[in-house]
Amino acid sequence: MKNKTLPLLAFLFLLINECMFAQNLSISQLLSPTNYFGCISYNDSLVIEIQNNSADTIHQDSTWFYTKINNTMVDSISIPQRDLATNEKDTINIPLSFSNYGKYVVMAYLNALDSSDIGDTINFNIYVQLSGNYTVNPSLPASMTNFISLSEMAKALEGGACGQITIQIASGLYNEQFILWDAPGININNNITITSEANNADSVIIAYNPSDNANNYVIGIRGLDYLTLEHLTLQNNSSSYGHVITIDSSSTHNNYQYLKLIGNQTTSTSIDMALIHSSAGINTLDSMSNYTNNILIGGSYGMYLYGNNLNHEKYVNIKNNTFVNQYNCGIFTYYLSDFSIDSNIIVTNSNNNNFNGIYSRYGKGNIKISKNQIFATNASGDFIYVRDLEGEINNPIIVDNNFIIQDGGTATVRALYPYNCKYLDIVYNTIKVFGGSSTSGRAIYINKSTGGDYNNLKILNNIFVNTGGGYAIEISATALSESYLSFLNNNVYYTTGQYLGKAGTTNYANISQWQSAMSSYGFDTQSISYDPQFMNDSSFVFTNVGLDNIAIPYAGINYDIAGNIRSSSHPDPGCYEFHTLEHDINVIAITAPINSCGLTNEEFISVLIANNGSNNETNIPISLSNDGGLTWPINEVISSINAGDTISYTFTQGIDMSIPQSYNIAIKVNLSTDENPVNDLKNITITNYPYITNFPYIESFEANDGMWTSGGVNNSWQWGIPNSILIDTASDGSHAWVTNLTGNYNTNEKSYVQSPCFDFSNLSDPWIYIDIWYECETGWDGANLQYSTDLGNTWHTVGNFGDANWYNMTNINSLNTPGWSGNATFGSGGYITMYHSLLPTAGNSQVTFRINFASNMINNNFEGIAFDNIKIIERGKNVGLVDIVYPNNDCGLSNDVPITVKAFNNGTIIQHNIPIRFSNDSGATWQMDTIPFIDSHDTILFTSNVTFDFSNLGLHEVAAEIILDNDSIISDNYVEKTFYNSLFVNSYPYIDDFETDTNIWINDGNWSYTPNGSIINAAHSGNHALFIPGNLDTVSMLISPCFDLSQITHPVIEFYQYLNVNNPTSGGVMQYSIDNGNNWLNLGNEGDTLNWYNSSSIDSLNNISNGIGFSTNTNGWIMSRHNLFSLSGQNKVRFRFVFASSNTETGDGWAIDDFQIYNKIGADITIDSILYPVSDCQLMDTNLTIRIKNYSPLNINAGTPMTLSVWQDNQFAFTENFTLSQQLLPNESMIYSTNNILDLSLTPHNYNIKASIYYSQDINPYNDTVNFIIKSYGFPIVEAIFNDSTICWNEHVILYVNGNALYYVWQPINDTSAFIIIDSTKVPDFGTYQYIVYGYNQYGCYTTDTVNITIDDCSLISDNIIANLIIYPNPTNGTIYLSGLPLGDYNITLLDLTGKLLLSNSINISRDNIVMNLPTNISEGVYILNIYNSNKQWKQLIQIIK
Repeated sequence: MKNKTLPLLAFLFLLINECMFAQNLSISQLLSPTNYFGCISYNDSLVIEIQNNSADTIHQDSTWFYTKINNTMVDSISIPQRDLATNEKDTINIPLSFSNYGKYVVMAYLNALDSSDIGDTINFNIYVQLSGNYTVNPSLPASMTNFISLSEMAKALEGGACGQITIQIASGLYNEQFILWDAPGININNNITITSEANNADSVIIAYNPSDNANNYVIGIRGLDYLTLEHLTLQNNSSSYGHVITIDSSSTHNNYQYLKLIGNQTTSTSIDMALIHSSAGINTLDSMSNYTNNILIGGSYGMYLYGNNLNHEKYVNIKNNTFVNQYNCGIFTYYLSDFSIDSNIIVTNSNNNNFNGIYSRYGKGNIKISKNQIFATNASGDFIYVRDLEGEINNPIIVDNNFIIQDGGTATVRALYPYNCKYLDIVYNTIKVFGGSSTSGRAIYINKSTGGDYNNLKILNNIFVNTGGGYAIEISATALSESYLSFLNNNVYYTTGQYLGKAGTTNYANISQWQSAMSSYGFDTQSISYDPQFMNDSSFVFTNVGLDNIAIPYAGINYDIAGNIRSSSHPDPGCYEFHTLEHDINVIAITAPINSCGLTNEEFISVLIANNGSNNETNIPISLSNDGGLTWPINEVISSINAGDTISYTFTQGIDMSIPQSYNIAIKVNLSTDENPVNDLKNITITNYPYITNFPYIESFEANDGMWTSGGVNNSWQWGIPNSILIDTASDGSHAWVTNLTGNYNTNEKSYVQSPCFDFSNLSDPWIYIDIWYECETGWDGANLQYSTDLGNTWHTVGNFGDANWYNMTNINSLNTPGWSGNATFGSGGYITMYHSLLPTAGNSQVTFRINFASNMINNNFEGIAFDNIKIIERGKNVGLVDIVYPNNDCGLSNDVPITVKAFNNGTIIQHNIPIRFSNDSGATWQMDTIPFIDSHDTILFTSNVTFDFSNLGLHEVAAEIILDNDSIISDNYVEKTFYNSLFVNSYPYIDDFETDTNIWINDGNWSYTPNGSIINAAHSGNHALFIPGNLDTVSMLISPCFDLSQITHPVIEFYQYLNVNNPTSGGVMQYSIDNGNNWLNLGNEGDTLNWYNSSSIDSLNNISNGIGFSTNTNGWIMSRHNLFSLSGQNKVRFRFVFASSNTETGDGWAIDDFQIYNKIGADITIDSILYPVSDCQLMDTNLTIRIKNYSPLNINAGTPMTLSVWQDNQFAFTENFTLSQQLLPNESMIYSTNNILDLSLTPHNYNIKASIYYSQDINPYNDTVNFIIKSYGFPIVEAIFNDSTICWNEHVILYVNGNALYYVWQPINDTSAFIIIDSTKVPDFGTYQYIVYGYNQYGCYTTDTVNITIDDCSLISDNIIANLIIYPNPTNGTIYLSGLPLGDYNITLLDLTGKLLLSNSINISRDNIVMNLPTNISEGVYILNIYNSNKQWKQLIQIIK
């Protein structure tokens, strides 16, 4: 036997042997192994028997045998070990040894050279099983007792168990998912426990975010039994696939306990987002399992357990679990029987209008839903919804001792909803509804569908309370008429709305009306309508003694929700068993006054007092304190309160609450025999808020808390100096309001900070500005701003998500409103100024605000909210000034100049007759004026009616100010401006030697009029020159007067300069402006004319002149001169000297003297215009004709020599010399045509022609050259797509055109379509008619084509039109049928109505009804189909509709 590669010759022998002979070797028998299970390890052999089934001998080592483990090749040997005759057998022995746990798939097979593959392969599994204690610890090496990952653990468990297994997972974060499969050997004794090493769920977090439904789980349970999964945190934050545990394939006898399951805080109702998901199906009976003491957070469902209708899942126990903020449902069961849902807490702030706390449908047998507590804030829906549950007469379904609170949701509420059940008892439940709608909010709703075997519903000993405006109870008409109920009595109903209950379509206002309506059914004769007087809104403990002992015994329910023993003879209604004291006076609430504005110096305190004892009480001492109980200055006596009664008592002595502050009011009763002192004292803080009437209101909380007060549940708000890790500062100053100045906010917090009162009576558009810092759990915790106009009785959220500069979160779960929420990249990262309109509050005299904050039960170390720097302004009246638009730096201003300002109205109402005042002496004196009006949110230019004297040269200072009463922002009402009035020069020559007036040039302050350098220390002439030192390290400018050059033809500028700079990066430049200084351009270039610029690399001037200018040392005064010919004709030109240097410059600087502008006299010849050629459809070779003009004041004589140079398309064309044919007087012109010819044969083409004239005496070369474009437009392509043809009478043809023309015209019919239809019946007579199509381009150039159509009676000519051709369907979706077409070859074309060819094909017609598919990329529309050959043709319009 060989297990190495065969030598080449042996391989060739085998190959030849296989080709010549057909061998058939098969596995005849598996001899070993006979045991497929190994405990801890596995050692055995693979022994098989092979047999020669062929007619010939199979030679030794002529084929191969392979072994794979888990689809990996592990061994290959050559076989047989000897020659095998026909039917002779051999044995193969291969060792099998596995030292790691798990399932091993073994596959052994013969090679593919065998002539038959029957019996060539065997498969079996080997299981290496676990027993004992193991760990999962990535920090330790892998071993037989330690797995380095959860996936390795799961893979090992596929081997099964040979003893009890305990796996402890080391603390840490595991980003994995895994499946636990059914495996052999696992049973009640060989069970599996997977737990955390620290025995604490928070110590091990297994997190995974699935990406699709196929892997939608963190842990998958697939048919595994006898598993205990405990003390772990499992987390899935996926927003689409949110399962944490999926259970499938009939996984039974499992315990899921002490787990924390965390999902996405979704708003989805999809079951794909259920945290625990047991899928539906016949083979998924995940029964006999316990779910206990777990915490489930987020997801659409907490638990989704779905059996099947043929064989229900059974014996499932759901107990002591906490469900937090599921969006759609807490516990969902479907096709489950014999189960219990016991002592679970379901808390949600979902805003879902169809939320279910417990939803149970299609169940039978021993079912009990007991002692569960459901707290639904913001949600509406059905909180215990039992449907199609079927008990038995002696074993009914029981729903008992449950406690439900609903608050906030405003849609349909059926807090307890029994629908279509049979033998169902609802006993000892307490239902409190605070929300829901007034028409569809019910504490209990009893309903059944028409028909069906639903009956024996019993409802007794319950408390049904609805203070949200809806019903305590509603019974549908069908439930009454079809006897769904068998017992309804001994319940407590209480509402604060208009009606107590509803039966069918009838409302009943009170208990007497209700009992009267129910009497005919024998229902509710012993039920009552009392306010239970619960200890607080979230408590099930009632204090109203009137409810004591009114229930009747119910066998089998011996304890209440708190574990108290039920009275066996006279129990109490609801989930709590009440115990009455003989003497118990209860201070329920202080009812007046409330937080308000403008409280007086004599306020009378009112209080609600109840006698919860069994005895009547008299002479009850009662005391009042206004300092929180430190002193009790007011003591009075209540004459009497009967047992069970509640009274309102108002003190006869008032207290002074007129100072705006908070008052800690305390009330206590002092009955000596009172057995329950806990409810004898009641404290309340009543705030008399300051009344703010002056605006703008600005509060930065620096001096104090601004009389803003905090309150609420688990309140963490503090005013002071923030000193947390992140929120460590105020926005303005050092103080702010923060949720905990030094740490994190509280969990389950619902708190606020409330403002003083504001009187907005005179405000039309108030706005609030607030600096907010938010750093809290994104989407779960956060804050908003609310307002109240009724002293806090109702609150409304200011603004919405999406409003500019406002909320960043569309909905915060803890608030169920938009607001500010987020942390890290979603947090604010510091204070952000938010602002919003308060328009709904405009005109109200009592407006209060509050920053409203809420958090859920988890705070992942976030600091919360800080706010500071609140401003409330009136934007209805907000006008202001942007700037003074005119006057600006200008020249020649007069003594009668108005001022123009840009004014705005940012308010929301139009403002009329706006007072404004102006000053021309910096506000020393003012002149009043009036702006007639400015529309809301408009900006205008207003020119004053008053004028001012700005004729003096030099600086002028002007100011403007709006004076408007109650303007919300006055900081933008004032503007001022400084400008310079310069000399206006229009007489030449102009000479300035800088000896006298110093107000002519605008000096930025760095230039002096006396050179005082060490080198430049004297003027060029006289005593004065403009001078700037060299080492100022700045860019300095000196701006000239304005010059009117409109009347001089050849202006020249000239000045003397003395430049001494040693650094080549320093220097100066001269620039000009023709728009009064808005834009400046360099005058000339380096090297121009006399002593002009000598450098183009002056670094300090890079941003001014691109580095061009004067630099280095002139070694004395030099004259610089430059022409201003390009500025001739401009009526306002300014010049400026710009000097730039650094502080390292050691040179003296720059001096300017003897500045002048004058008109230079000399000849000036120019090409005034091009006369020929001009643009046309087609050009020919031609000479060039130009107009020459004399722009100088001199006469230029006839015979004066000139030179003309011409370029065509940027290529030199020709030069020719000529003489003037006439004398040219000033401003006279003459026409000249060249002897040379321009080649203009290209068409279409744009010719770029440049012509330049030269005259040796011309002083102005700048106007000697002209450039122009001559266009040869060309002609369009036009082709009539139809040959000259003859048609018979009563026939027609379609003529259409193809080409690139802009449009077409057919003559003689003057039709502008791309095609025309020639109808033989509409021509005057038989004969030949000529049709000419003209195609025009955009320049009017056209091309024609002609078609001749002859109309004949066809008596002497043959018909060339295809007869009897039918094309259908028409319209078509792209497939057409051709019928009646004679056999033969044809051409087919398809054109659009512009003549564009879309399809051209050849087709052979060999039979009738040919199918033709038009191209799929052709759009809907009408097209021309043409079918033709050398003898016949046919055209038709077809319509394509997709």
